[in-house]
Amino acid sequence: MLQPNVNEKQNVKGTFFQIFDDEDFLIENVNISKELIEHQSIQHPVIERCIFENVTFAANEFIGIEISNCIFRNCDLSNCDLSKGSIHRTHFINCKMVGTSFTENYLGNVHFQECKMNLANFSDSKIKTTRFEGCLLNSADFIECQLQTTVFSQCDVDQVNFSATNLKKMDLSTCDFEQLTVQLENLKGCKVNSRQANYFIKVFLDVTVVD
Repeated sequence: MLQPNVNEKQNVKGTFFQIFDDEDFLIENVNISKELIEHQSIQHPVIERCIFENVTFAANEFIGIEISNCIFRNCDLSNCDLSKGSIHRTHFINCKMVGTSFTENYLGNVHFQECKMNLANFSDSKIKTTRFEGCLLNSADFIECQLQTTVFSQCDVDQVNFSATNLKKMDLSTCDFEQLTVQLENLKGCKVNSRQANYFIKVFLDVTVVD
């Protein structure tokens, strides 16, 4: 996985609202801290080589957003609309993204670490070389997604909807769930632990395995 190409010491301190100074809604090489951005609507904003720390994005609509080589630490992007966008070489650390829409996105070399992402929606997205690590993904949607070299490590994926998404070569064995929505044909080649295997046997074959 490629890491974000951003240098915090070389960046300048600034504000997200500098994005309105550029006619193309571009902001780059800026460190932003402890800021509230709410109820903004921007078509195709571009964010490059920026670091956000303790920033709250509240009820924003950023359709077609492009994010590359950025780091988000302890940020809140809950209920933001980031649909039809592209996120590349970006690291989200301990962020809150409850109900955030990533639909119709391209994600490449993205690392979500210890993020709260309940009810997030990644449907119709292409997710490549991306890692979800220690994340809460309860009731998130990954419907009709293309997953390639994607890792779910020690995540809570209870009631996640993987409908029409091929889980071949996925490893869910370190994750926790009581219920999962997935088609039997899309489980082929997916790695699960014994408890999870018993769950799928019960769901698809109506067979109960006893020790």
